[in-house]
Amino acid sequence: MTRTRPHASSRKRGSNPIAPRPFAERASVVRGGAVVRGARVMTAQARITAGYYERADVQDLVVTAVLNELRRR
Repeated sequence: MTRTRPHASSRKRGSNPIAPRPFAERASVVRGGAVVRGARVMTAQARITAGYYERADVQDLVVTAVLNELRRR
């Protein structure tokens, strides 16, 4: 079954027959025009919750990646 949006004049002002997608499913544009996909944000949030970024080897990789990015600019 497909869902179609009703014509703008046929609905009441302020009503939203089609709910917006949750934030994590939308892509966000950040400074510089880069697009961040919601799935990647959710993965990072799950890793934060699990303590993944607290590991010493992961912290070293993150610091290295940030420094490399700063050098490119």
